[in-house]
Formats: sequence, C-alpha cells, structure tokens
Amino acid sequence: MPVRQRRCGATVQTLLIVCLLARCQAVCAAAERTQVPALFHHSYFGLSAGYADFGFTNAQLTPPLHATSIQTERASLKVYGGHYFTPYLALQLSLMRPIQWVKYTGVYAPQSAHSVWPNIVSLTVRPTWPVHEAVMLYSELGASYLARTGFHGPDGAPGVQSAGLVTPLTGAGLVYRVIPQWHLDASVNVAWPNHHAHQPSTRYAGLGFSYFVQPSVPAATPAKTAPDAFPLQVLELGFFDRRWVNWDPTKRLAHAYVPLFFQGDIKAQSGYYLMYERNVYHTQRWLSLDWGVSAGGFRSALHHDQFATVALFPALRVWPVRRAWIDGYVTASLAGPAYLSRQVIDGMATGGHFTFQDYVGVGAVVGQSKHLQVNLKLLHYSNGNLRSHNPGIATPFILNMGYTW
Repeated sequence: MPVRQRRCGATVQTLLIVCLLARCQAVCAAAERTQVPALFHHSYFGLSAGYADFGFTNAQLTPPLHATSIQTERASLKVYGGHYFTPYLALQLSLMRPIQWVKYTGVYAPQSAHSVWPNIVSLTVRPTWPVHEAVMLYSELGASYLARTGFHGPDGAPGVQSAGLVTPLTGAGLVYRVIPQWHLDASVNVAWPNHHAHQPSTRYAGLGFSYFVQPSVPAATPAKTAPDAFPLQVLELGFFDRRWVNWDPTKRLAHAYVPLFFQGDIKAQSGYYLMYERNVYHTQRWLSLDWGVSAGGFRSALHHDQFATVALFPALRVWPVRRAWIDGYVTASLAGPAYLSRQVIDGMATGGHFTFQDYVGVGAVVGQSKHLQVNLKLLHYSNGNLRSHNPGIATPFILNMGYTW
C-alpha cells in the first residue's frame, strides 16, 4: 500500500502537536475545564490550500538518467499553528506537502512513472504589522526541514536520492479579520535550495483560514457548569491477538473517498496497550480534548519480532450518546510523538526510533456511577514521511477496558 494514502491525513498532525502537546503539562493545572486554558490564549492554528512549485528537474536524477516530462507544480496543503508572545511577534510551526507527489515520466521506459515525495516542516518567527483595524501584514523567517523520498530503478539503483535536509525559509502574508476569532490568510513562502543535496528551491502561494484563540470568558465571570459528565482521568489496558480476532478495517477506511485512517505494511500479530488520559477541556455536551501517555508491547506477524512503543498524544472525543447508564463516544488521536524500540521489523526499515502514534476508536463509559470504560481502537505508527523509510505499523481492533474518575 503506498505511503501517500496512509499519510493523506498527515497535514493535521503538526497543528495538533503545536496547539496541544507542547503545553499539555501546564494545561493540566487548569482549574476549570469548560474554559479555554490560559496558555492557549493568543495562539492560532490554520489550514491553507494553494499551489507549489517544487522545482525538480533532470538535475536531480542520477546521471545519465533523463525524464521525458516532470510534473513539479502541484496543488498543495499547508497546516500551521503558532503563538503570539507579543501583539507583534509570533513563533510558528507549519507543514506543507503536495496533494499529489512530484512525478517523473519516461525515466526507464517511455510510459514509466516514478514519484518523489517532498514534505516540508518549518519553524519560523512571524513579525506582524497592523495596517488597519481588520488587516495585518506579516513576514516569516526561519528554517525548514525537507524530507525527500526518492525512487529506485529496476536494477535497484537510485533514480532520485532520498534526503533529509535543512534550508532557510522566508515568506510573507496578509491577514484579514472576518471576526475576532476567524481570519483569512494569504501567504507566500520560499524554501531555499540546498545545492549540496541537489535540492531546488520550493515556492508556495496559498489562501486559507485560521482560528485565533481568545479567552472564553472574562476573568471576573464564573465558569459555566457542564450539564453532562466528562471523565477527568482514564486508565485503560487492552490486548489483541489476530489468532483470536482479526478484525482490521484499515484497508476499507484508507480506500474511502475521503480516507479516514492509515494502513501499514508491518502488521502487529499480537500485543498489549496501556494508556492514561487526562481531560484538559470540554464543551457543555459534545466535545472533550485530552492528553495522554501510552506504552505498548507488540509482536510482528511475519518474523515475530518483539518491539515496544512509548507515546505522548492528544485525543479528541465526540459524545453523541448521553443516557443515564451509558455515555457513548468516538475518539481519534493524531501525531502523538512516540519512541519505537526497533529500527527494523519484519525485514523492513522503520525510519528510526522516532515515530508518531495515531488511533481511532469507539467506546462508552457505562454504569450508574460511570466508572467503567470499554472501547475498541485501531492503532497506527509511522513517521509521517519525515524519513525516507516509512512502512507504517498497523494493529487490528484492540479491546480496551478501563477505569474513569
């Protein structure tokens, strides 16, 4: 299964890391979970769609290879999040990638097609200048990490070398405040070339929207009490073994018109999963936002390799069912930074010890006192194409039992 389909949702991951995980420890101390925690104030996150020219030419091919055509201009997406430390200076983290990869045609045969997969993660300072009550100009200056996954020919020799490199990034933009929280954002960015790695410059222009976080209620106003209960803390343990139950809908979810989850080339045969979650924010009824830590031990399906993971992650829950004896929810987590104990599993290089943990699931808190939790989760681990090797690790549904308080 191509990595591009497994990682189609990767554009949301950096945003969640910036807006939640980097501050989870301080957020836990928030006294009132129905208010946006103070450390989120003056932060923003957004999504932009536009056009990027990745600049690839025959110069990136290993001599004497030559392509008959190269599709290097691609519709692209960018997600970003940041925090204003003063009204005029912010620090921003962003991820930009094409919707379809750069394509080389005719390298080895007239109709052959091979893709290069570029992903750009950037950290920039963002000075801002208000020019009108509703209009702001800004610039960007910082560094970008470009992960380039190349391809190999029929003989196994590289056609375009894979690389991970750092280059300067500059940019500028204009923000229009539609309302105090929601902003339109037009931006241009240039990731400079790296001649040593034969990496051309990348230019991006896009238009999108961003949400600016403001205090939910004035400090002197008492917080509202939510009519429905939301667990403050959850501790759960789960097991799975494909010999007993091999219910794995990831293929169907990944092939949906709008892919809902990711597949992995490495299949976990059996394992356990221990998780702790703590709520940091919830609405009056429908949504809750948590952070958590997890540890897992797994055995692969092909070579029976033993490996372990440790992760820190954000989690979103939606609560559509509210009854006296049961509260039902669906949950999802993306981009939990994780440690993977093995770098080669089932003969496949995983891309290193650093990876991301994702999951989706359905569950319920049951009983008169609402202390018992039961859920089913699909787990996935991959590095989001930030390394040249990214096979991905997938589990079937894991049955978890937990206690809430």
